Amino acid sequence: MAAWYEKPYKGGPMQGPDLPRPLYPPDAAPAYTPSKDGKDVLAWKRAIWRGGRWQGPASGFDDSFSNGFSHGKSGNVGETGIAGFQRQMGIQPTGYIGKQTANAIRSALVPDDPSFPHAGEPLLDATAVNLLEEYVQEQKQPPADATDNVRKAITDYCKRSISSEPKIHYQQVRPIACFGVPPENGFTTDCSGHSTCAYYWARKTTGVAVPDPNGNGYNGYGYTGTLVNNPKVSSPYKVGDLGLYGSSMSSTSHVVTCYAAGDANTSKWCSHGSEAAPYSVALYYRSDLLCVVRPKLTP
Repeated sequence: MAAWYEKPYKGGPMQGPDLPRPLYPPDAAPAYTPSKDGKDVLAWKRAIWRGGRWQGPASGFDDSFSNGFSHGKSGNVGETGIAGFQRQMGIQPTGYIGKQTANAIRSALVPDDPSFPHAGEPLLDATAVNLLEEYVQEQKQPPADATDNVRKAITDYCKRSISSEPKIHYQQVRPIACFGVPPENGFTTDCSGHSTCAYYWARKTTGVAVPDPNGNGYNGYGYTGTLVNNPKVSSPYKVGDLGLYGSSMSSTSHVVTCYAAGDANTSKWCSHGSEAAPYSVALYYRSDLLCVVRPKLTP
């Protein structure tokens, strides 16, 4: 029986947006202009990794369309990048990503092989699709009311979560499994999961590609230690700001989400740090506040 890499990937429904831009590595010059870094590169790397032709997250994805990712670093199957995928699909192995290659990735399925934990799923999973959508939105000027709409959605999510407290439970579980779930339906997550879900809810309900405040493309991972990396701000506070608590900046333990703007005394924050939560708190309801950060609300 032929190995998975000796036959074309099986196909399924197209995932994600059309190719945002063609991609060329540095050695494509001078015939083609090498592509600048971007979230779309991260998306394609994630897809090719899921397809078994690139290194996994342990080695860290960057957003550079390098010669290595384009043409492959070696003859090892797991390091053959775009050109390796193209050869497997019968596409000219230039290593460049054009419409034909992009559409092939968008429809390809993870090999049906026991060595692949996501066998049969799309190469371009929800996280990769989110990254592509964010890149597309970054190239556009957001509508004038985009930020206001995102803040209204975060407020709505937090208020509904507080009202639905009996149905919402506390547990530190990863990956986060309640993205897009209406609070009234109930779910289980922790403080950073709830804050991340508030941002995802705004993304889902407004149509604005609200970035993951953890910087992970909503892959279900992240915690207070990734949220704290956003820009720090002082009063007055705005909806969507995140208050971080803990013993030090390198040892954060809790986060709350601002759902009513104001100063330290008048602003309102949603906390989900225990089974009795979510509930409304003041910013200084704990004595170990470290900082307040303001993640991006639009791409």
